[in-house]
Amino acid sequence: MSQQVAVEKLVVDAWEQRSYQHLWQAITLSKTVPSASVAKAILDELLEANRCKTLEEVKALPMGNGTVQDAVTDRSGITGEKMELDGYMTVEGASTVVYNHMNRNGLCTIVAFNKAVEEGLAKQIAMQIAAMNPIAVDEDGVSEEIKQKEIDVAIEKTKAEQVQKAVEAALKKAGINPAHVDSEEHMESNKAKGWITDEDIAKAKEIIATVSAEKAANLPQQMIENIAKGRLGKFLKEVCLLNQEDIMDGKKTVREVLKEADPELQIVAFKRFTLRAE
Repeated sequence: MSQQVAVEKLVVDAWEQRSYQHLWQAITLSKTVPSASVAKAILDELLEANRCKTLEEVKALPMGNGTVQDAVTDRSGITGEKMELDGYMTVEGASTVVYNHMNRNGLCTIVAFNKAVEEGLAKQIAMQIAAMNPIAVDEDGVSEEIKQKEIDVAIEKTKAEQVQKAVEAALKKAGINPAHVDSEEHMESNKAKGWITDEDIAKAKEIIATVSAEKAANLPQQMIENIAKGRLGKFLKEVCLLNQEDIMDGKKTVREVLKEADPELQIVAFKRFTLRAE
């Protein structure tokens, strides 16, 4: 246990001091590493790996007598199952923080900042990303394609809701409960229960068809677009990191938390990786 503590302390010291020597010592002390020369080789390869920008570069890194890709292929031959490296993420900034949820390697985030940041705050931001799954730092990071898709979906949803409201109002005016005739299945089951008659069903179908067509043809376009824009704003609040409610203080946004800590502090980039189905 004392050796493990020593290794952990050296790793922390290496990070704080940006010390190659301390990290080399930490790897050397590991019981799985046979010698200092092997530890140095491992460290050098790790450092080289950290310079990679793409997955293809990682696959081409030397490992043993071949490359990383060769090692993966060889492992597939041993297990009999196809294995492949299918993800590699990097961020760059003046300082970075990594969060590994419950240290289980199933949900991890990495965040880059424009300057040094207090450790607790950095971890809080990384946890925010893990919990709330934003897609961008701010609205500028959301592509126009995604924004337009959300607008299109919002417009269609709003139109459908306006038509539905008109239909329900017409059905109620005719003395028909909208819930009793909202589908063919409900119509049949409710008729069997004696709640509606064949005449009610025929009348309801006529109302639904007529009112739906009339309302759809006369929807106020400006109102529809305004509602859709409002829904886009709500979407951007949910998916943009700086716009999200802070998980530690729901009365503040992440933007406000950062500004209070340091007006010049900025999140440069982040990545989120999970093995869970979401």
